[in-house]
Amino acid sequence: MAYYITYGEFQQHMKDYFFRTGSRMQFPEMADYLYRKGLLSETPPDPMLTSEMFGDMDDDAFNKIIDQLPLELNPQISITPKVKETDIFPNSGDVFIIRHPRYTRPTPHIHNYFEINYVASGSCTFVFEKNKRTMQEGELCIIAPSSEHDLVIDDDSTVFCIMLRKSTFDTTFFSLLSRKDLLSYFFRTILQDDSHANYLLFFQKIISG
Repeated sequence: MAYYITYGEFQQHMKDYFFRTGSRMQFPEMADYLYRKGLLSETPPDPMLTSEMFGDMDDDAFNKIIDQLPLELNPQISITPKVKETDIFPNSGDVFIIRHPRYTRPTPHIHNYFEINYVASGSCTFVFEKNKRTMQEGELCIIAPSSEHDLVIDDDSTVFCIMLRKSTFDTTFFSLLSRKDLLSYFFRTILQDDSHANYLLFFQKIISG
């Protein structure tokens, strides 16, 4: 049976638990915790969205919209280091986008789809096969399937995570693969051999005056 809570409430519980206990939970662990505490609803919340939601709004207003969106949770789902497309994507969906949860427990994992992380504000820690790097605001990282990685946010920074089916990229962006540049080489190599762990990082170049 599915249970519901708004994304903002879920994220606030993650933050409160961290500051209260000094410990972190993974997303499924927090879902179980809220279920045991009786803090989930059997009916989805009704977000108060307006026709201007895609208009000219600042980051704070946009994040408030995200906080109102309902989360559908299925408690007692086991945590696995191998995540499949069927665990993430709706049956008819090719792309899935979330605002990455904050204050989660570090858990390196792999999956069989592409993941694109964009730091909209603040910073985060990106881990690739045990190597750590701080990603700053404005930076973007494309993670290939079968790559062990993790992303940890220790504050209220905002990172958007775009997940894309491997098959969708292969068919939709086929023309990109024939070009002779680094981006085309990256995707061409990954699509030909999905056992090759890799990532591509686009970072901000700081120019001093």
